[in-house]
Amino acid sequence: MLPFYKTFPFMDYYKNEDAFAKDLGMIKDMYPLDTAMIQSAVEQRMDELEFEGSFIYDEVPDRQRLFDEADRIAGRFISEQSSRCFICTIAGILFNCELCRRRCRYRRYQRFW
Repeated sequence: MLPFYKTFPFMDYYKNEDAFAKDLGMIKDMYPLDTAMIQSAVEQRMDELEFEGSFIYDEVPDRQRLFDEADRIAGRFISEQSSRCFICTIAGILFNCELCRRRCRYRRYQRFW
């Protein structure tokens, strides 16, 4: 006779979650300092935007709003010494990658509930 917890059909589904988080942390540790600072600002803003009904979970998110959010984040890091184009590009890439990661995680959890 099997114990109840072994009869749960998705028992191993979240098994690799810790390994993915560890790999992601290792990759983020390899970012250059400026990029790591932008990444932390992106994660902080995404934490603020992550709520039920947020535009980040729309079926087709508003492109201009995504650009505005990335520009708002990049605006904190632009100085006279840095290139505005480069910082805005990096912020946009990091914002969109984080958006994709969170949307995929959201869909994966919603599949079972």
